[in-house]
Amino acid sequence: MKLLFQLAHKQHKALALVILLSVASAFLSIGVIAFIQYELLSQTTSVHSAIWQFAGLLVLLLITATVAQVSLHKLGHQFVYSKRCQLVKQLINTDIEQIEDVGSAGVLASLNTDIRNITIAFVTLPEMIYGLVLTVVALSYLAFLSLPLFGVSLLMLSVTGVIGYGLVTRITFHVRQVRELEDKLYHDYQALIDGRKELSLNPSRARRYFEDEFGPNAAGYRDEVTRADIYNGFAANMANTIVLALIGLNFYLALGLGWAGFDVASTFALVILFMRMPLMAAVGALPGLISANISMRKLESLD
Repeated sequence: MKLLFQLAHKQHKALALVILLSVASAFLSIGVIAFIQYELLSQTTSVHSAIWQFAGLLVLLLITATVAQVSLHKLGHQFVYSKRCQLVKQLINTDIEQIEDVGSAGVLASLNTDIRNITIAFVTLPEMIYGLVLTVVALSYLAFLSLPLFGVSLLMLSVTGVIGYGLVTRITFHVRQVRELEDKLYHDYQALIDGRKELSLNPSRARRYFEDEFGPNAAGYRDEVTRADIYNGFAANMANTIVLALIGLNFYLALGLGWAGFDVASTFALVILFMRMPLMAAVGALPGLISANISMRKLESLD
């Protein structure tokens, strides 16, 4: 994605550190589950010593995850600040004729909508990175527990990913249409402000402006953003349903067909439930990242 590529190009060391911290927090999260299974539930381990080790793991997880999230937020907002300053400097150094060719409404839309979209994306980016990293680490742990159950889980998640890719393609198309319509709406707002006296003196022209220009653009924006939200909602609900269905399928394969014991099946269920919320957060962050990617292209088009 262009947003991540630009961030990596400008702040590659800081971004690498953030990703490393995210990986560490994901390993610690799975480590907490493994510790519960092999230490707290063990009959041979001293509960008093295990509980202090468990508390230490939790504190380490809290510190690692918080530092990773805060670092990425600071990195993202610094990137947005730099982009905003760069755009304003370009605007100051651009001839009036060139600005008129682009249209002040388009420039205003970039200063407002595009910068806002990039800011929102960086707010949700830590959730997406953590969700994806945790999913990879969790799947690796599931493969360690039982390869047959892992194979079925990976197959179901792969099918979900293929369907999700098609949905993301549709979401991207509609979000791109929304962004184009935003330019038109900003142009309509500017036309309304510039011609407000004439429109107030000429009711028939004001009605034509509303019905022929503003009305279709506003309705188009409403329809496109509704379609994008519908596809996104379906993608999130589908991911949630399949993850929950995966728990039932693993229990059936483990206990009904004898693929594994109850302890492995229960650990599978615990790990899948644990990665469910981060995975849902990652899916929920997709529309914001798609909008930010489109906004990055809009900003680059002003060059």
